[in-house]
Amino acid sequence: MFSDQKFPEPLYFQNVDCVAIPFVFSKKECQHVIDFAEASEFRNQHRYRAMNFAWLDIVDPYFCEAIWTKCGLSWFMRSIVVDGLVAVGLNDVVRIHKYVQGNVFGRHIDQTVQRADGKVSRYSLRIYLNGSDGEFEGGGSIFLCFLLTPS
Repeated sequence: MFSDQKFPEPLYFQNVDCVAIPFVFSKKECQHVIDFAEASEFRNQHRYRAMNFAWLDIVDPYFCEAIWTKCGLSWFMRSIVVDGLVAVGLNDVVRIHKYVQGNVFGRHIDQTVQRADGKVSRYSLRIYLNGSDGEFEGGGSIFLCFLLTPS
């Protein structure tokens, strides 16, 4: 699915623990993922004023490994240490969200995932699979950051 090895150049946001990596998927690669998801069955999530969207999980360690290696995430993360830990890959579950006008995914805190092999997920990766130029207008994600200290 992913054709060329990539070496992405990130965009850093000042004073925020958030990084953007533009064009981690090509338009063609985005379309492959969209086509696969559209051919599958989305589930609906609805909680009053908090969530209203469709979602689908892709559980495929080979797909995740391809995103990690071919799309350049392993290259990007090669020298980053978080709390003494180094990134070694992606969680085997990729969740695809599908939004239409009026959908919402409210404020929340992502959970960490502890695997049986001792690996733990600590950060969320969000990849936008938008359509053609100008097709989408508005929307977006807001990342709330909190400074924590030991109690």
